[in-house]
Amino acid sequence: MPDCDHLCAVLGPGLCVSNAWTSRAGIEVGEENMPGRVLLLRFQTSLNSEIPFGTSAGILLLWFMSFLDYYFTVYEIANGAVELNPFLAPFFNNHQYLEALTVKLILTFPGICALSFFYKRPVVRFALFVVLVVYTILLVYHILNLIM
Repeated sequence: MPDCDHLCAVLGPGLCVSNAWTSRAGIEVGEENMPGRVLLLRFQTSLNSEIPFGTSAGILLLWFMSFLDYYFTVYEIANGAVELNPFLAPFFNNHQYLEALTVKLILTFPGICALSFFYKRPVVRFALFVVLVVYTILLVYHILNLIM
């Protein structure tokens, strides 16, 4: 667990006093409550840290590809195709496009948040790569269906 000096360096001046941590409200927190505060500190630090360009570009590309998949799917459903995704099929196959978009956002958003918060872990970067490859294959499939 980091010591108070480390917490003071990360949090900035005026937030730490001697061997205890002082909250922004001025309440002194003793050592017994530090683990929860350290977890909060780590969360705040991850929010304030810069995501590398390649990772942020990959996350934005993932959002873009997700919406492209949605629009290609709407076009194909309107031309007689059937949705294969079991979560979205009830909505697309009944032409409830707004509901399908809402479900797609609900399914995609937690993954995007996880990628944004845990991007430093190699397994998360690998997962981003795999998902981008899968979406690329899916979009090539959509384009081929559009052409043919």
